[in-house]
Amino acid sequence: GLGVSCEPEITQYNLDLADKFLICATDGVWDVIDNAQAVKIVHTLYERSNDWDPLEAAHTLCISARNRWQSLSPMIDDITALVVDLHRALACGKQGKGRSSEYLLRVDLSIC
Repeated sequence: GLGVSCEPEITQYNLDLADKFLICATDGVWDVIDNAQAVKIVHTLYERSNDWDPLEAAHTLCISARNRWQSLSPMIDDITALVVDLHRALACGKQGKGRSSEYLLRVDLSIC
């Protein structure tokens, strides 16, 4: 096969107040930017203000990945990133109706 599987990889993680954001991205990001670099890119924007923009963070991550691809190869893989502000998402979820364990997460998507 081509290395693509229809079987999802599922990981469960219990959030705590120290968790600030969640980054989901395609291999087009992860092939050229490692976890630490991605966190640094997003965290830099997160620290700028209390009203940081996850969409801007996702876009900046995608642009960084694209620049890395361009410096390494004539080919550029698909690049998609999703950044979720966990504090804002959990605060919004707590205001909604339903059981206390149910949260509405607002997600912003950036595709380059």
